[in-house]
Amino acid sequence: MTDILGEDATDFYQQHFRELRHSGAHVAAKVFEECDFTQCSFNGARFERCKFIDCTFRSCDLSNLDVTSSKFLTVLFEECKIIGVDWNKAEWPRFAGPGQMAFKKSVLSDSSFFGMKLPELVLEECKARSVDFRGGDFSRANFTYSDLAESMFGNTLLSGADFREATNYSIDIRDNQLNGAKFTRHEAIRLLDGLGFELFD
Repeated sequence: MTDILGEDATDFYQQHFRELRHSGAHVAAKVFEECDFTQCSFNGARFERCKFIDCTFRSCDLSNLDVTSSKFLTVLFEECKIIGVDWNKAEWPRFAGPGQMAFKKSVLSDSSFFGMKLPELVLEECKARSVDFRGGDFSRANFTYSDLAESMFGNTLLSGADFREATNYSIDIRDNQLNGAKFTRHEAIRLLDGLGFELFD
């Protein structure tokens, strides 16, 4: 298997990486295109000035990952543990295209997307507790079936976002743009929190 930490290779195309153990490693200035990572551990690692294009991470541990100046273009994370990542440190285009990032059945708690523009972000069936979405553009995003307990929304663009079957969210309808957003009826009552209403059966 090619060593992604070595200096000899900088570009990787259509490669499959399995069970890599690089916790705390420093991966710098590498380009991965159409690559798959399966059951790999990059806990506490640093991806610096790397580029990931059309890549997939499955059942990987990416907790506390440092993504300084790295680029992610159409990347899928599935059944991954990605706790405590500040995605603001990555390098993003000024106008991000749709579908740039997708998280499915993953744990993203204690992470930050503060102020980011990621329209059509996919965050499906995830545990996303205490995640910072304030000041961002997540229009038409997919939050379905995700646990959003204690996650923060404020001055957030959520027009057309899909929250059906999402749980435990707290979104102030006075401080966020929700035109066309979709909610499951029984959970939508949460949108009335903070408005001073008393609800009775």
